[in-house]
Amino acid sequence: QTPVAAWGTPWCDVLATPTLALGLVGVIATLAPVFAERALPGPLSRIAVLLILTALGIWLAFPLFGQCLAGPYSSVSPEARAIIESQITEAQSALSLLAKNPGLLGRILLPPLVIAGLAAISFWFLRGRTTTPQARALLQAFVVTGVGFCFALLQIRAANLITPAIPFLAGFLVHAFTLIPRTSKWRLPAVVALLLALPTTVQHGASWLSRQATTAGDDLAARVVPGPVERCRNDAAMAEVASLPQSVLFTTLNIGPVILAYTPQSVTSAAYHRSPDAYWNGVGAFESQESLKKALARSNADYLVLCAAGTLERGNPVTSDLLSGPLPTWLTDASGPRKQMRVLQVDKAALRSEGGSW
Repeated sequence: QTPVAAWGTPWCDVLATPTLALGLVGVIATLAPVFAERALPGPLSRIAVLLILTALGIWLAFPLFGQCLAGPYSSVSPEARAIIESQITEAQSALSLLAKNPGLLGRILLPPLVIAGLAAISFWFLRGRTTTPQARALLQAFVVTGVGFCFALLQIRAANLITPAIPFLAGFLVHAFTLIPRTSKWRLPAVVALLLALPTTVQHGASWLSRQATTAGDDLAARVVPGPVERCRNDAAMAEVASLPQSVLFTTLNIGPVILAYTPQSVTSAAYHRSPDAYWNGVGAFESQESLKKALARSNADYLVLCAAGTLERGNPVTSDLLSGPLPTWLTDASGPRKQMRVLQVDKAALRSEGGSW
């Protein structure tokens, strides 16, 4: 996704100088012992060369990627970082997500854990019937799963690290099933176990358990959004937005990228960590009407666009009042025939007269 012309930038989270430098170290350190196989006959000597080259490469390349040790949010303002750490789901720890949305956590982590667990049990029972290459490959898959799971406990998006191993472990489960004789009494329980281990089954089970635990007093923002209408992520809603004159739209955080991708409109908010304003406009601006007034003036937005049936919008006092209560003097309802989107035109003169500036 990064054009070649941008590979020389110092950004840590795209294909650029730091990533390329670290990747080059990895390529050289791992290939050198392979090419030097005749000179390095034993595994210990190859591992030693690999470690030496890795250490030397990291030392030489450290000036290029050393700043990345501060993390991807090192240049983000404290306000935007607080939003990322407390309100962006994929940036939260498993413990935080367990308290806020256990169903979502279950749908993310339970399927790989169930598959890995059953694969480990199968591996144990078949340990005398697997070849050495099979055993090594399985152990590597378990290591990848374990590493990914540990990082996911700190930040849930790291569950992506498990992805390369799970299809392999699932395939091993199917292989283990084929080794059960047709006349064995374990064949039917094994079929049931495989069906229960399907990601779809586990996900639906996690969602069901979450619904059972949900009470009427739960915060609306912590619930799982039931469908596209409640998020306005559908063709009809985007058509309503596209029908507006081409302009700058002020939106909540999650709807901004959708509008940007599917309409000719410009937006002021998106979950993009290199832009503190994009985060603040999408979240912090809706903490109070005064914050919204200042953010609207600073962004020079033409319209404030809200999802009329949005769960998040209805759960926020500021946006809920705008959707159902009287409007301030600096906003005018311009929704017209639109059903899913509430469009409020910004009166910039009235906004300035009420002190809507930084």
